[in-house]
Amino acid sequence: MSAANIVVGPAVEGFFHLMRRWRRRSLAQENRRWERTDPLAAGRSLEALKRDYRGYDIVATPLLFLLVPALVFVWVDVFQAIGAWAAPDPGPAGRVLRPSFWAWFLPALFAAIAAGGWLCFLLLRLMLGPRFGEYVFYSSKLAGFDVLKVFKAMSLAFAALVIFAVALFASTYTAFLDDRIVVKGVFAEPRSYAHGEVVAIRAVAGRPARDGKTSDARPGHFEMLFRDGSLWRSTDGLRDSLPRCDYPALALAAERARLRIAGPDILSADRSGASCP
Repeated sequence: MSAANIVVGPAVEGFFHLMRRWRRRSLAQENRRWERTDPLAAGRSLEALKRDYRGYDIVATPLLFLLVPALVFVWVDVFQAIGAWAAPDPGPAGRVLRPSFWAWFLPALFAAIAAGGWLCFLLLRLMLGPRFGEYVFYSSKLAGFDVLKVFKAMSLAFAALVIFAVALFASTYTAFLDDRIVVKGVFAEPRSYAHGEVVAIRAVAGRPARDGKTSDARPGHFEMLFRDGSLWRSTDGLRDSLPRCDYPALALAAERARLRIAGPDILSADRSGASCP
């Protein structure tokens, strides 16, 4: 047996022995806590608790499903406002293109689930008063785990994801400023170009509907080629293709670069009807 095995073997075994002892102690503490606070220990049956709290479940579950969609739109507006604050100030004549609604939807959904859950817990606490703890333990027995503890952990995980996504998306933009164009990708450093470095601006036709299926249609988009060979698309930076919304920024860039926008007319083909962010 080598010297490494002599040293490492007992160390690993000791580590796992300590982990097993800690796990047994944690389980024992959890069981004692449930024995002290579980209303079933006071002689009440689970069926009796169901009769007492079923009405609150009937209220809380639909309320959560109503709160989450409403809160999604609230959080999207909040996150878009953060993105507008984080982007450069374009001035009265400039334009800034930022991520579209759907880029913010996923972090807004996570934030809405967490906020909606806590609002439901708050409402139940106000309705039940001192019986709220009993309701939580009843719900935990039905679920097979401590619902409040799990929801706290889930909320913390969601908060970390939301903060990361919002920080990432808020720093993603294309700014058409008075003297330059700044392109900041999702995982990229900002690149700054003078208007004279724009070589070409062109419109690219979209995809028409096939077999009468309008869902297959894709609107056109704009492209901008710079002198260093890099290509920018109006769909970059987590953006939908919205030619009507993007055209003023591209027209401004073309005017200052003394170019014309080449390619087909994609504005008249834009039937999206979406409002500009």
